[in-house]
Amino acid sequence: MKLKCLALIMIFYAQVLSAKNVGDGQHAIDRARVHTELAQQYFRVGQVSVAVDEAKIALSSSDAYAPAHAVLAMIYAQLRKPDLATPYFKEALRLTQLQGESATELRSEYAWFLCGNRQWAHALQEYSLVLTDPVYGKMPQALTHVGICSARMGQLDLAQRYLNAAVDMNEPSGQAYLYRAHIFISMNQYDAATSDLQKATQIAPESAQLAWLDLRLAHALHAADFNAKLQNLTVTYPVSEPAAWAQAGAYEYF
Repeated sequence: MKLKCLALIMIFYAQVLSAKNVGDGQHAIDRARVHTELAQQYFRVGQVSVAVDEAKIALSSSDAYAPAHAVLAMIYAQLRKPDLATPYFKEALRLTQLQGESATELRSEYAWFLCGNRQWAHALQEYSLVLTDPVYGKMPQALTHVGICSARMGQLDLAQRYLNAAVDMNEPSGQAYLYRAHIFISMNQYDAATSDLQKATQIAPESAQLAWLDLRLAHALHAADFNAKLQNLTVTYPVSEPAAWAQAGAYEYF
């Protein structure tokens, strides 16, 4: 179904690209937009190499088209190729701001990318700009991610403050409860961790991260069902990062 929809989109875009009633400059931007959107569609259906090619075609049409840089940044970030993702993130941010458009969503993605690559101080600098945008529509997520990044820096008190703020928002995410529970475990506050685990379980879908929280709490409490929870994580999510942590006995990680 996804491929059929993609084929229909390609036909429509071919018609757009064949239009003759626009100037060369606008036509170049239209081509860049079309190929960028195709890159996004191909990446969604797992055609990674084609997605990269489409995004690069977009830049060959207009190298000042910020969304094409952003798409390549996101693709390489998800492929865990930080050396390739970083320059595209930076250029996308530069162009977006130069063109007078909001860069908050892109900056938030860049900050999360930095956090995932252990550049925590730089990530928090970028998040400080995200959090000052009064109209940003994903503030609970941003606060949660800042909390996670702070925790990974070892600043548990700071992380707890950000996660408390995320939980206090009108629509807190399961992720906020999940990571606050991890912090409570690290601070030996097991009743609070148990409460947040229950809340996270009610909100968030089942995942390796949720199973890891459950296992990490069971390990801290020397729970009788620890082995069953360990098996659940390693069997259900065998190639996940939490499964690797469990197998290595790295119960301090989260």
